[in-house]
Amino acid sequence: MSHLLALLGFAALLGSWVAFQIWLKKVNPGREFQPGCGACKNGSCSKRQ
Repeated sequence: MSHLLALLGFAALLGSWVAFQIWLKKVNPGREFQPGCGACKNGSCSKRQ
């Protein structure tokens, strides 16, 4: 019985994490790196063409 309760808790945790990721993608869809943003420290993409 305790294993079932732990499994249900883990499933709920995983489900809430997936729901949060879906919500986050809807709220902030432009999260991808843009050329010249400085995220990769690569000089070749310093300006958008």
